[in-house]
Amino acid sequence: MPQAGESIERTKYQLQAVLDFASQTLTVSETIRYLNATGQVLDRLLLVVDANWTPGILTIDRISWQDGSLAESWSLEGGFLFLDLAEPLQDGESLVLALDYELALPARPARLGFTFRQTNLGDWYAFVPPYRPGTGWLAYRPGLVGEYLAYDLADYEVELRIINRGEGELVVAASALPERAGDLHRFRHTAARNFSLSISPQYQVFRQQVEGVQLASYAYAEVAAGGQGALQTAAAALELYNRLFGPYPHDSLSIVQSEFPDGLEYDGLVYIGQEYYWGYAGAGQNLLTIIAAHEIAHQWWYGLLGSDQAVEPWLDEAFATYSEVLFYEQVYGASQPLPVTPVADTFDDWWWSFRVEFYEPQDGFVGDTIYQYGSFRPYINA
Repeated sequence: MPQAGESIERTKYQLQAVLDFASQTLTVSETIRYLNATGQVLDRLLLVVDANWTPGILTIDRISWQDGSLAESWSLEGGFLFLDLAEPLQDGESLVLALDYELALPARPARLGFTFRQTNLGDWYAFVPPYRPGTGWLAYRPGLVGEYLAYDLADYEVELRIINRGEGELVVAASALPERAGDLHRFRHTAARNFSLSISPQYQVFRQQVEGVQLASYAYAEVAAGGQGALQTAAAALELYNRLFGPYPHDSLSIVQSEFPDGLEYDGLVYIGQEYYWGYAGAGQNLLTIIAAHEIAHQWWYGLLGSDQAVEPWLDEAFATYSEVLFYEQVYGASQPLPVTPVADTFDDWWWSFRVEFYEPQDGFVGDTIYQYGSFRPYINA
């Protein structure tokens, strides 16, 4: 039976995970202390289990209440887990729920998956999405383009133990700074949207302290210049956005070279596609600088803003893109001459020509949902 009434500030996730690196399987024991801040009385709870949109990844062993009794009335429909409550949960009350499950990580370059060079754990745990009165749970199916998950602020306590790790050192990039004891990594991520990890035997790490924030850039040795360039861009962007948008709320930020394309943001960790690292030559006129400035901006747009990325993508993507303009104007200088001038004379002119005018964007509306686009380019253009 659920036990309501514990006083907590916000929902809290406690995750104990064991990664078998040889078999690429993750065993998770998760405790959710859920605070009902919906303004509604709830008799049913929705959890997002995003891994289950792909068959064969997720196996749920047990769902139980705080007293150890099994939660028997639940159903799994794609990436949604519906759980009936034995007693209504009043607004402002909380309950404790425990889940035990395994993930057979897929062999794919993705936010959840692995290659021989990196293992990515993004959206790997069950979580309760935001609830909007009049709309209901902000939980959506994947679209053809864009991000579709919405996250409430929550507190995270994560323990990761890696077994069967083989020879050599594994480097762990995470949304928060680790406390390490041998093979055990502990993390605390407070008032955050989510928690993500990336593990590799081949990462080189480049670090810099910026206004009390520990920045770390993770990249492969053959693109070390790009790893350093991504760090420099992140440092300049963090200083600028702190001044323009308000202080970054965490004590660390990880920038990770990914083997899946483009960029992807998590709270405290961003991925940048490996294609942007190749050929990096500095000087600002390159996609690595653009995408790094863009992904760092997502720590505000959606991170601090907490927007609905599926229905209102303009609140994160359009503002992050506009942040690129501000970055070039204020970091490089709008009137500063370019070292390479094939299509423009200044960094500001170059950005508009390279990022916007080349594509001649004419179709679509900035306020559309992600489900109104059939392919990537019209979505970006809008």
